[in-house]
Amino acid sequence: MPEENVTPSGVNSRIGESFSLFDTVAITTALEDLSISPPGWFGSFAAFGAATDHHFFDIRNKANCQLPYNNQDSFDLSFGFRVRKFAIQFFAPMVANQYLSGAMQADWMEDKHTPMWMSEAPNHCGFELQVNQDVRLKGNCAMINSGVGPVGGGWGQFGLSTGATEIGSPVALSSGSQGTPDLDGPWCFPDTLDIPRRANVAVIITPSEWLRRMIADVWTGPGRYQLRVDETKTNKPTMFGIRVSLHGERLVQPRGQYSA
Repeated sequence: MPEENVTPSGVNSRIGESFSLFDTVAITTALEDLSISPPGWFGSFAAFGAATDHHFFDIRNKANCQLPYNNQDSFDLSFGFRVRKFAIQFFAPMVANQYLSGAMQADWMEDKHTPMWMSEAPNHCGFELQVNQDVRLKGNCAMINSGVGPVGGGWGQFGLSTGATEIGSPVALSSGSQGTPDLDGPWCFPDTLDIPRRANVAVIITPSEWLRRMIADVWTGPGRYQLRVDETKTNKPTMFGIRVSLHGERLVQPRGQYSA
């Protein structure tokens, strides 16, 4: 049964129903071609590496980011929120082989970005969870499991022939996430984090100088998937990102008992 919030007079005012709040920062070379350009997104690894911090929940909503990446109706909460779990996920393309282009050479394949982003980058990022600018939790991103996504897989195929065929091309697949994809995996607050209605919530992720320099100076891309369409090769941009989510109960009026 959902938990009830009882006023001093004994009248039920709000009930808690399960709810998750999430927001996403992404990196993709397709950014300039999208019909919506979400604030805080980046068109290259170099641009991401040049930023000193990355904000969640206080600069994007469904209107300027789209539902797959954000489910906020507004920047402040329209309901009270009992937060029980907190999750951070670094996600990357499943196919680790991504095509890149350089000024001095033809296309080449890079297969290190996906595993390094998902498994190494979180170790070099800090975070703060703020409620009305009051810091309620801070630490290292690798300490906070994602609770979702694939984990612990990999497959590789080296060239099997000398001809320039698809079969002879090296292929690598990779999957991973921060911890086991179990809803019990994210950070659990010892007591609920009670966020009042109309509060401003923000999570700020801060990469280390070492990570920012490596991404900005060394990482080209993100790369592209090379796919076939009617026997013609076509390149499509990939996407890397960070998703932050809060899980708990939002306090709402009982269904069928709405009042002004």
